[in-house]
Amino acid sequence: MHSEDMIDATPAMAKLSLILTLPTTDQPAALLMDKIPPFGRMCILLFFLTICLPCGRSEVLELDSSFGDFWNNGTPWLVNFYAPWCGHCRRLSPVYTEVSHTLSEIAPSTRVAKLDASSHRDIAKKFQINGFPTLKFFDAERTFEHDAERTSKSIVSFALRAHGPAVKRITDSAAFERNVTFFDSDPFYLLIGQPVQQQRHKDSALKVAFYEAAERFRLLTWFLTVVPDVLPERFTALCQVSGPIDERLVVFKDGICMAYSEPPASDKSTVAEHVSDWILRERYPSFQELHLSSLWEFGEAEIAASKSRIYRLVALFLLPQSYQTDPNSRRFFELGQSLARQRLKHLSRYRFAWTEAYTALGDLAMVDLSAPSMVVVDPVTQVIYLNPNQSLLGGLFTLEPEVVVSFLLAVSEGRVQ
Repeated sequence: MHSEDMIDATPAMAKLSLILTLPTTDQPAALLMDKIPPFGRMCILLFFLTICLPCGRSEVLELDSSFGDFWNNGTPWLVNFYAPWCGHCRRLSPVYTEVSHTLSEIAPSTRVAKLDASSHRDIAKKFQINGFPTLKFFDAERTFEHDAERTSKSIVSFALRAHGPAVKRITDSAAFERNVTFFDSDPFYLLIGQPVQQQRHKDSALKVAFYEAAERFRLLTWFLTVVPDVLPERFTALCQVSGPIDERLVVFKDGICMAYSEPPASDKSTVAEHVSDWILRERYPSFQELHLSSLWEFGEAEIAASKSRIYRLVALFLLPQSYQTDPNSRRFFELGQSLARQRLKHLSRYRFAWTEAYTALGDLAMVDLSAPSMVVVDPVTQVIYLNPNQSLLGGLFTLEPEVVVSFLLAVSEGRVQ
């Protein structure tokens, strides 16, 4: 496993082989230890602790103020700054334990810990803890703060993305498959290039732009790089990689591979700007379920990641829980999915999504929402735009693709209040 591979699948017990294969002797262990000076014994003890403890380590460590003295010693730390009286912290506790179990298996070098920041206020001040719970990742001198859903998958992804280089270099097909399995439905970006010995002396503008964007957006999505020979056959087929290639940037999402295209001559943006815009636009599945809390997080992330104040609106399709079995609702879901995958240029300002939480959304907006239907949500101002043309007629939903597109254009052009 290369040092930059993201998910370490080495069995924990393999680390014990370092101990089990040590030279043996007929002398009793006690006699051997007696011949070793005290300092040497301490070194041996530390060695055994270093080798053995990570093998089964999945517990959440409890830290105190001394963490301020060694947080930047090179060991990666995921730390939950909590307060005992905090209800959100108590709800996070079982999730965080699950995170610890997962990281002990796939990223055993990362130590998972918690710290009572309400008692150790000096530490809270040092690391700018302004609320509970706050999750931070420490990687040498660098610190990252988790600002997304507090689910096990989200927190583990945060730790993996924060640790090491922003672009993870995958060196064998098995490691590539393991990472893709963990990503599940998450899109990921891949720079396919030549082996180091075949690379040009100077990095291309595309490679420089990709690495810069990866560093900037490292907590938002996944960034990998491989040589063509590492790609498993099914991914080679998806990307239509045949024969030698110089360099190619692609994104895997929705079960397909989409290649980055150079900007047209009429586009005055730099390669770096164009790559960044493309990454931001493609970082979500084309049509995914969106929970209410994720709406506002999406708006915050969109503003934080973009240099301008231009952000995307959400075309949100409201569906009943029975949408899989109800023909009209299923048809409406397929309408949204089709529009999302058509990638119409004049709707590039939209992110398409669906939700079953239309009642909660209606309560928030103080309007009655029904399903199936469609609204536009501004994730920053939290304004919800209703389509006056949607209605149910004789049990059939009358909102057709042309009506949806017309409504979306009207909202983005400011013609709907």
